[in-house]
Amino acid sequence: MEGRMVDLGSVERATGGGAEVEAEAEPKASLPPFCPFSPSSGESGGDARLKVRLARIQMEAQERAETRQAEMKLRLEVRRLEIEADKE
Repeated sequence: MEGRMVDLGSVERATGGGAEVEAEAEPKASLPPFCPFSPSSGESGGDARLKVRLARIQMEAQERAETRQAEMKLRLEVRRLEIEADKE
């Protein structure tokens, strides 16, 4: 009986009683509770942001490792040239 107005006087007259009026129990339709962290709602956006952040951090770590390796290679080459120069 949601959304409809019912005249209680007519219900009482139709049932023949005043205080013994029983309302029929209608099942109420309800939505599932909102959960902002459910997989179907917003996690996909957050998950994508985390994946992008992780990829960026991995790339930065790889770049730092390559830079350190290049610096070590350069120092090793300089040291080798210094040793060869001292021999002569």
